[in-house]
Amino acid sequence: MHRGWHRRRLGVAAPSTDPYRQLADPVPSGRRWYVQRVGVIDETNAATYVRIVVMRGSEPFYLSEQKAPAANTLYDDRDPLTLSEGEQIGAEWSGHTAADALKLYLSYREELVDEGGR
Repeated sequence: MHRGWHRRRLGVAAPSTDPYRQLADPVPSGRRWYVQRVGVIDETNAATYVRIVVMRGSEPFYLSEQKAPAANTLYDDRDPLTLSEGEQIGAEWSGHTAADALKLYLSYREELVDEGGR
């Protein structure tokens, strides 16, 4: 069952942890997300790299990487992606400065999973 399109923006003042992983909430139980776009930006400084990552538990699955992203420049991945319940999507930043304004943008459609397999 279709639940509609969603757009989310997650922002954080970066901690000094390097690399730092910024993640959306897990896909809720009984739901599936069809991700159309993931965008990332460090509004403050340049970084060493930023990677788009999917997490299921503690294992990262990297989808793409931008080396030496410039400050205040939006990088996005528009390859469609399906996420199952419990999975998280996000960005992994390295070489950022503590307190940088890191943003993650998501555009996705959420559907209820049909328990009967239909």
